[in-house]
Amino acid sequence: MTVKQRGSTTNLASSAKEAAPASRRATWLGFLKMGIVSIPVRTYGAVQEDPGSGLHLVHRKCGMRIQSPRKCPKHGELGAGEIARAAKDSSGRQVILSDDDLVRVRPATGRVLELVRFIAPCDIDPVRYSGRHLYVLPDGPPADTSFSLIRAALTRAGKVGIGELAMNGRQDTVVVAMREGRMTMHFLHGGSQIRQLSGQTCSSKSPPKVEVDVLGKFISGRNSTVDWSVFRDPTPQRMQELLDERLRPQKKGKASNRNRSGQSRTNPTSRTKAAAGTKRAVRERRP
Repeated sequence: MTVKQRGSTTNLASSAKEAAPASRRATWLGFLKMGIVSIPVRTYGAVQEDPGSGLHLVHRKCGMRIQSPRKCPKHGELGAGEIARAAKDSSGRQVILSDDDLVRVRPATGRVLELVRFIAPCDIDPVRYSGRHLYVLPDGPPADTSFSLIRAALTRAGKVGIGELAMNGRQDTVVVAMREGRMTMHFLHGGSQIRQLSGQTCSSKSPPKVEVDVLGKFISGRNSTVDWSVFRDPTPQRMQELLDERLRPQKKGKASNRNRSGQSRTNPTSRTKAAAGTKRAVRERRP
């Protein structure tokens, strides 16, 4: 399938055949539905933690990692069958829940993600992004053609799709968008999770126009393509350098040329030759 957009031609059918990330398991398998089109898809994590950035607790004496056994403050360590889940109501009263109770309140794991609203990416408040991002890929060659159709429609419209996805015992609102030719899924915080600030947060007085113009020129002068590789946390690299330094074999210092009294250690033969030279010089000076 070929799509023309703003004078450019893109072959989306061939680019839709994307390989899954190496050595990664799919986080979700289901169907992506948009109107009358429904295709099998699978998702993969789009973000990974920096290596070497994590710390863990160890026993200072032996170096073994600290374990965290599940203990009751009153009865001590507990077995798996002795542990239950509980929740508190609005008044603070606690209720111990059974497995049947949890089945009643949790949404069933869904197999269909239907896009029901389409908006411009800039219409989403950045605060709503929860920080979880996935890649969406067609589940097998038969899904390539329909997958390309949805990609082409989203790309041409310049919109993102909004839908709900049931996964891991909860229902989340997600955004399906196109990013650099790839389809991505982004999880959003629900409406009740966004805190609202009360009262006036800043002065309502308008700043001088001249100062606004100065900052406007500053912003315009830096309105260019962003190299995201520049923005990175230096902590993992510093941690790796520290570990390499601590694990590097210590070089033995060279033997000092001075003895404990601070005098230079010299060869006995050298001392004898020096003394003979001094005596010869004394004889030559005599009349």
